Amino acid sequence: MNTYSIFLASSKELLFEREKFEIFINRRNGINIRNNVRLELKIWETISGELGIAEKQLEYNAIVEKADILVLLFWSKIGKFTKDEYETANRLRKKEGKPLVYIYQKTEASLFPTLENEDVSRSLFIKALEKDGKFPIEFKDHNELERKFNYELDLLFENNTFKYGRNESIFLSISRVVRKLIGISLFFVSMIMFFFRRDVIYRWNDGDPDSPIQELVTPVFLLILGALIFIFKLKRNEKLKKSIC
Repeated sequence: MNTYSIFLASSKELLFEREKFEIFINRRNGINIRNNVRLELKIWETISGELGIAEKQLEYNAIVEKADILVLLFWSKIGKFTKDEYETANRLRKKEGKPLVYIYQKTEASLFPTLENEDVSRSLFIKALEKDGKFPIEFKDHNELERKFNYELDLLFENNTFKYGRNESIFLSISRVVRKLIGISLFFVSMIMFFFRRDVIYRWNDGDPDSPIQELVTPVFLLILGALIFIFKLKRNEKLKKSIC
């Protein structure tokens, strides 16, 4: 199993988006498990409430140092801790090549008045990003955020920055092949049985009351069973795809 750690940084004003992002990662893991991949989301909500503010920030930064990805969300302001987490990640990125940093800015107008110092903190942060050659990706709501980050995740796997754990999933691969073979075998066996019992079909079709129609029960059962295997597989794949759209 290949595990990749994602640290989600943002202020409390984006609590709703944070909760939705956590659900999104869980859904993505439901798909990734087929490829032996797990995304491990780290959020400040899970840090012990018994720690002091300074201790918490030290722990946040320690988690950032071990993360593969930092996802930073901001809206009307940038808090000191979020800024520290970005600076920690950016410093490590330049030195060690990770974590990857993705920055998303919510563009929807805030329902609450923004204080002057909050506007200043946001403006200064955007200028710092531009100085680092970074530009935030804009999003309107959690659906757009999830869609855009999902696209970035797909790219990471497509260009082999992140790798699927296929070498560890030989058993799962074999089981999928076996299920396919069973479905195909049942279909062909039923067709062969129908061929050798075609006289029964002809007699029954001609209205012969003595036609031993019960001899067709087994091939009909095998045909239905094979069809159900294929239908179940198609429905399952469709459900997995829709769950992340």
